[in-house]
Amino acid sequence: MVAAMQAYRGGQRPATVMDRIAKGFSDDEIKAIAAWFAAQR
Repeated sequence: MVAAMQAYRGGQRPATVMDRIAKGFSDDEIKAIAAWFAAQR
């Protein structure tokens, strides 16, 4: 998830909306989102 979000933010992964959303997050915030998502069951 971290790699995907960073790719969206950097424009390496095509998106319609997610690239704009990802640009609003820092690396630490992306890691926190990924950690939260991984903890969900």
